[in-house]
Amino acid sequence: MALSIVHRATGVALYFGTLLLAWWRQGPAMPGTAGRLEAVLLLGLLAVLCEIIFGRLFDAALPLAWDRLVVGGRMAAISFHSLEDRRVKQFLAGLATGCICPPDLPVCACGNEPEAELLTRRSITAEDAELELNPRSRSARLRGALKITEGRP
Repeated sequence: MALSIVHRATGVALYFGTLLLAWWRQGPAMPGTAGRLEAVLLLGLLAVLCEIIFGRLFDAALPLAWDRLVVGGRMAAISFHSLEDRRVKQFLAGLATGCICPPDLPVCACGNEPEAELLTRRSITAEDAELELNPRSRSARLRGALKITEGRP
């Protein structure tokens, strides 16, 4: 099922990418500022569609990968975009969160136990030596977590 979703989503993105490329080759329908505005709107639409499609896939893939881990296993994710990093950060933080009861309650009523322990408090980014060798690594962020218990069924 997951592969069919990936194939469908990739097909949609490639279709819109092909439309954008064809539009770019023929040139904007309107010259000047209106043409640039048309380009910006089309690129914005493509970006939104990609975010929706691949964001959903990303959100579905993280729990699947986590469920495959055994207790004591480590999951690491490298993200290259702030929206990807935000999703990874929120997913791992949710797994590492223990009790979610209001602070007013004297005793925990939720019984929520953390499933993960974060390996680092912040994301790991490339060091200066890596950036000199590979400038494209500037946007990469690494986050990881250790699986400490099995999740609830």
